[in-house]
This record gives sequence, C-alpha cells and structure tokens, in this order.
Amino acid sequence: MTNHQSYRYAVYFAGEPKGEFWRLGSKWLGRCATGESVESFPVNMGIDPQLLRRMTSQPRRYGWHATLKAPFSLRDDVPFFQLDETIKRLTQELTVFDLPCLVIKKMKNFLALAPLESTQLHLDLKTTGSRCVEALHQLAKPLNESEIAYRKSSGLTKLEEGMMLQWGYPFVHDLFEFHFTLSNGLEQFEAHEVKALEDAAHLWFNPEMRIRFDRVSLFVEDIKGSDFKFLKDYCI
Repeated sequence: MTNHQSYRYAVYFAGEPKGEFWRLGSKWLGRCATGESVESFPVNMGIDPQLLRRMTSQPRRYGWHATLKAPFSLRDDVPFFQLDETIKRLTQELTVFDLPCLVIKKMKNFLALAPLESTQLHLDLKTTGSRCVEALHQLAKPLNESEIAYRKSSGLTKLEEGMMLQWGYPFVHDLFEFHFTLSNGLEQFEAHEVKALEDAAHLWFNPEMRIRFDRVSLFVEDIKGSDFKFLKDYCI
C-alpha cells in the first residue's frame, strides 16, 4: 500500500465496511465501493429498480459516503505514505460521537440523507469536517485553471468561490453540510419519478438508526474517470 499512487483521493465517512449502514447505502446506489457484489434492490419499495439505477448514476461512481475532504490529487512531491501517515495522525486528534438523526431532504437540486438541522449547529460534525480539510490541504495539488473554471461555471456565490480558491472546494468550514447524496440532479426527472424516489428513500433508510462516527475512510480514483473505490479505514 505504501507504493499506491493514484489520480485522486477522497476522505469520507461511510460507516463500517460490510456494516448495516454501509450495506443499505450501497444497495441504494447499486454498487459497493469494496468491489463486493450488491443484491438487487427490492421491487416492493414503490420504485422500479431500473429507474432508481438511472436516478443514482452520478453518486454511484463515488460510492456510498459523506464527504469530509473532497476529491483531490496529491502534489507531485508528496508520496502516498505521507498521505497515509497524515490521516493516521488526524484520526488520533478526532473524537468518537453519535451522528445526529439523519433524515431524507432535498439539498440544492438533489436528494440527500442529512441531519435535520444544519451541520453548522452540530459542533462535533462541523469541527471534524474542518479538521479534515485543514490537515490534508497541504498535501493536495492546487486546482488548475480548467478546474477553477469548471467550478465557477456552476454558479458559485462570492463566498463559495473564495472557499474554493483557498481550500480547493467551495463547501467547507462555515459552508460545510454533512450529507449522503442519494440522487442525480432532480431537475432531469419527471415529478412522479421524484415522488417515487422520495417515498422509497423514506421507506429504505431508518431515521432511528444509531450511527457512530468512529472512523474515516480513504477512497481512491485510480485513473481519471474511474469509479471511486474503498482503499482503507482509519479508526478513531
């Protein structure tokens, strides 16, 4: 593993690999980032499994996760073992806590599983997200001009653009909202399809499930455009 060097890495929270929460999320997306096969989504959830598959094609590529440090490339002078050691040190500084109750909600133009209240009101989550961004920023290759232009084309606010230029990603620190993406952009689907998706999500994800934030996970995009894969867990 110390020789592993890939196009991009990302630091996520995804729960315990093979655990119930990981299994539920992976089955929803139709792909497990560990490479294990995923059972067919049940047909009695009020949505055609093929429609669900179409509506989740974008998050499927990234695997089941909530972003802590958005995908980044390592600087040319940073070997993989330095990233590995940095995450190990980072997790020694973090504390274990219970995630707040997660609910189905619309965020911008997509469906998500997220805390009912803003992440900014949950100090454990907000602090953890900020620590991940800060600890790994020094290892990341700066965005190039085309990447900056691509981000700007999505219609960032001045504050979001400033965060992007400083930290390589717009939605960090005071703009960080912890969430698990459940769909593609909803504007490309019919109203009845979106309703079916929401209803199925409410049935599939148990809002009373207790989820411990006790680890972070390193995912990897081996070559540009490939699916992100689970690489390693770092327990807190």
